[in-house]
Amino acid sequence: MERYVELHKKNGTLRGMLHLPEGADKNHKAPGIILFHGFTGNRMEPSFLFVRFSRLLAEQGIASIRFDFMHSGESDGSFENMTLSGELADAQDILNYFSSLEMIDTKKIFLLGLSMGGSIAGYTAGRNSSRIKGLILWAAAGEMSGFIEEREKQAASGEITGNPMDLDGLLLGENFLTDVKALKIMQTSKLYNGPVSIIHGTGDETVPHQVALQYKGVYGGRASIHLIESADHTFQSIEWSKELFATSVEFLHSCMEAESL
Repeated sequence: MERYVELHKKNGTLRGMLHLPEGADKNHKAPGIILFHGFTGNRMEPSFLFVRFSRLLAEQGIASIRFDFMHSGESDGSFENMTLSGELADAQDILNYFSSLEMIDTKKIFLLGLSMGGSIAGYTAGRNSSRIKGLILWAAAGEMSGFIEEREKQAASGEITGNPMDLDGLLLGENFLTDVKALKIMQTSKLYNGPVSIIHGTGDETVPHQVALQYKGVYGGRASIHLIESADHTFQSIEWSKELFATSVEFLHSCMEAESL
């Protein structure tokens, strides 16, 4: 079952989709996973990546929820007012909302993030370690301050032409740049002490796959790393997405099976 949902906050409304496996209710609670989209992304992501994965999860007996962050997609606000701190606050509110649903097994809640959504998922897991059963990072961006500083260097050197504040028609606000440089994503992310699945494409030109190795260094033996040969940043081929989904589902089931042993 797929259900449109809203999360009302003081500064506006988040809009999203809840996916439930057949038979999930207050007497038959389902494990669940929260999907966090990336920078300039939305709750569907390219090639409907999040939609396809959510539907696959429902077939596997796993519930999921995916919201547009505030100022993105169909949620309230304008993109130019988006900040990483704001999306981190949204993520916490989404976790609290998802945990309150009567059909969700709160002992089996997972987080997944793509690109900057991976940074958000890691940070949120670090803040809520005891509440999170497992963490999946798809092409996670890592320390966003370093990413922004590199973009600014490229703009200054002429490697990036045009207005660096214009992201394919979306205006990046100055507040985002100031805010992101003050945050220490990895420092909080490493507080998470549960299992982690790190998945990255070796052909990723947006976030080099070396960032996956940094995450592996942060989480150590708690983390597994899976590199998909030649895959781009958002896994834009049938074979790449199949491998991405299969690796992620295997991780989810292994986490749940480990608890039952």
